[in-house]
Amino acid sequence: MHNLVEQVNDQIGRAQHVLIAIPKGGKGDDMCAAVALAHYLRAQKKQVDVVCDTFNYPKNLNFLKEDLNEIKNGLPVIQALDIEIDIADTPLSEMSYDVKDNKLHIHVAIKKGTISEKQVKAKQSSYRYDTIITIGAADVDSLGAVAKNAADMFYELPIINIDYTPGNEHYGQIDVVELSASSNSEIIFRLLDKLGEHTLEEKTAHILLTGIILATKSFKTTNVTPKLLTIASRLMTMGAQRDDIVENLFRTRTLASLKLWGAALSELQHEPRHKMVWSVIPREVFIRAHATHHELDNIIEEIIINSPDAEIIILLHENTDEKSKGVHAIIATTHSRDARSLAKPYKGHKTPNRVKLTFQNKTLLQAEEELITHIKTILEKTLA
Repeated sequence: MHNLVEQVNDQIGRAQHVLIAIPKGGKGDDMCAAVALAHYLRAQKKQVDVVCDTFNYPKNLNFLKEDLNEIKNGLPVIQALDIEIDIADTPLSEMSYDVKDNKLHIHVAIKKGTISEKQVKAKQSSYRYDTIITIGAADVDSLGAVAKNAADMFYELPIINIDYTPGNEHYGQIDVVELSASSNSEIIFRLLDKLGEHTLEEKTAHILLTGIILATKSFKTTNVTPKLLTIASRLMTMGAQRDDIVENLFRTRTLASLKLWGAALSELQHEPRHKMVWSVIPREVFIRAHATHHELDNIIEEIIINSPDAEIIILLHENTDEKSKGVHAIIATTHSRDARSLAKPYKGHKTPNRVKLTFQNKTLLQAEEELITHIKTILEKTLA
C-alpha cells in the first residue's frame, strides 16, 4: 500500500476541487467513509463535494444527519459555457437576456458601430473538479446518473478508486482496492494514517467507527481481524463513542421495523448447502405494520447478524402500493460473494454486495420460485 499512498498523496496535493462519489442509493459504510474523507480534504484547504445518485440515508443514521446532509443528491453544474465578445472597437452599452421557447437569447447593445459574428466566440469552461474519488463503486456504472450525466468528465479526469469488494473492476488511475479490509471506512482510516493524520478530529473518528461497525455488524462478520480491532481502539482513543454508535445503529428500532422483522423471521427459509437464506413479505404485512420498503435494509442487516453462516440473503416483497402488481427482490451477499453474478441476466440496480430487482406481472410465489430456482442453478454449477 506504500506506493499507492504516495500516488494518492501526490494527486491530492495537486487537487484544488475534489468530487467524492459513492454508488447509487449509497450504503452506510460508504457514506461514512466519504464524509470522513471530505473532512480531511477540507482541512487540507481543498474544495470538496460529496455526491450520490438517489441519496437517502437510513433512519438508524439519524444521529449523523448533520454530517450526512452534506451529501448532494446528484451532481451540481460541472461545466459552463463561456461566451467571449471582442468590444475593443465597439464599446458595450448594455446587455440583457431572456428565454423564449426553451431558448436563451442574449442581447448585446454597443455604443457605436456593429458586432460581427467574427467578434463572438463560445467555448466550454474547464470542469468544476480536477480530481474524482469513488468509494465503494465496483465500476463507474454503479454510480448511476452521477457518472452517466457526466461521462466525459469521468473519462477525462483522474480517478482514485477506493473499495474492498472482489468484484471491483480497477477502473481508476489509482486503485486502492484492499480485499482484506472489512469496510471502506477501515481503508479511509488506514489511508489517512499513512498520510500522516495519526490523530483525527473527534467527529471524524466517530464517523469512521460508525462505518466500520455498520459494515461488520458490530464486529460479528468473518473478516474482523486483530488489526481492525486495533483500529477501532485507536478511533475510540480519538473520541469515537462505541456505545453511542451501537445504541443508535442496532438498539433503536421503530415498532413498524420490529413487526416487519418478526414477519420476515417467521417466513425465513434456509438452504445450508448453498449458505443461503430467504424470506417473503406480502403487501398486507406492510399495511398491518404501518411500515414501508425503507425498513428492508435494516431487516437484511438483522438477518445477516442472526444468520452468521449465511452468505446469500434474499428478501422478496410486494409493492406497498396496492395499484402496483410488481414484486421486488433484494439479493444481499457477504464480502466473499458477488451478488451481481447471482442476478444474471436480470436487469436492476446492482452493486457487488447488493442487487435490487423487479418482477412485473408475477405473484409473490411465482417470483420466489423463479428467483430461488435460478440462483440455486447458478450455485450448483459452481459446486460441480
